Amino acid sequence: MICGRVGSGKSSLVQAILGEMKCDSGSVKINGSIAYVPQSAWILNKSVRENVTLGSEFDEGRYEEALKTSELIADLEILPAGDKTEIGEKGINISGGQKQRVALARAVYANRDIVVLDDPLSALDVHVGNKVFEKLVVEHLKDKLVMLVTHNVSLLRHADCVIYIDDGKIVSMGKHADLVASSADFCEFIDT
Repeated sequence: MICGRVGSGKSSLVQAILGEMKCDSGSVKINGSIAYVPQSAWILNKSVRENVTLGSEFDEGRYEEALKTSELIADLEILPAGDKTEIGEKGINISGGQKQRVALARAVYANRDIVVLDDPLSALDVHVGNKVFEKLVVEHLKDKLVMLVTHNVSLLRHADCVIYIDDGKIVSMGKHADLVASSADFCEFIDT
């Protein structure tokens, strides 16, 4: 998980990893395919199903799993045509949290080796965010490499590795417990 204050460079690190930002030094090597969920979900003016499958061949089992892990089943039950409901321009007829969960379902459906999540849980209320984190990140993606940018410091204890960024630099990196024991900067961050 990647954490740090607002404007510290978390999203810039993600953009560099994705090849969307020029690296001044060093290099980025990716071994595998990537699914990416940005802070602000982008939505097509198409049905919910088309937004999740994104032109891929339809696989009912994988689709159902994507909906379940993204907590979208109950939402589809209230939409007029279920998953065939057309989402309006820029997602006008669904909430911000629903847009993010559609984007998360898309990442699950894509079934990539690496899943990069740039703080998508911040658009969800705490209860739904915790359920999505547990079902999607902890359970469903447990065998994948997941990079999660988050402001929710309570999630950091679940990470195999925490990267703390400040002023565009990686200040601390390691297990949550080790950082708590050894990094004053990290402790100050999680206490604020």
